[in-house]
Amino acid sequence: MTRYANSKAVVIGGTHGMGLAVAEALVEGGAEVLVTGRDERNIDAARARLFSRAHVLRSDIGDMAAIVTLGAEVGQKLGQIDFLHVNAGIAYLEPVPQVTEDSYDRIFNINTKGPSSPFSGSCPSLGMAAPSSSPRPSPTNPAPAA
Repeated sequence: MTRYANSKAVVIGGTHGMGLAVAEALVEGGAEVLVTGRDERNIDAARARLFSRAHVLRSDIGDMAAIVTLGAEVGQKLGQIDFLHVNAGIAYLEPVPQVTEDSYDRIFNINTKGPSSPFSGSCPSLGMAAPSSSPRPSPTNPAPAA
C-alpha cells in the first residue's frame, strides 16, 4: 500500500498502544516514520515489531532539552515532516492535598508544555511542511475516494 508514500512522519509516544498502531499504519502505507518513547522495554518491543521500517528513539516529551535533541534527530533522519502525531500523556491520581509542585510540573510538562513545543518555533527541525491546496492524506484526513 502506498497511501503515505513519500510522506515523513513523527509519532511521539509511539512505542505502544494507539501510538504504535498509528506508526504501523503509516509505515504500512509507505511513510518514513520516526517513533519516540520513554520506556526501554516498549522501545525494544517497538523496534522488534517495526523492524527496520521505522526509526525508534528514546525521547521524553516532558523534558525540554530532550525535545530540542529530538528536533535535531528529526532534521537529521527525516528533514521536514508532513505529519506529527503527539500521543503522550500521563496522570498521577493522587488526592489534591498530596499534589506536589514536582508532580504537577511533570504532568504539565508531558501533557501540555512538551506537546506544544514542536509548534511554538522553539524546535524548528520539527517544522511541518507548508500547507498546499491539496493536503496529503493522513489517518485523520483520508484521501478522497477515486
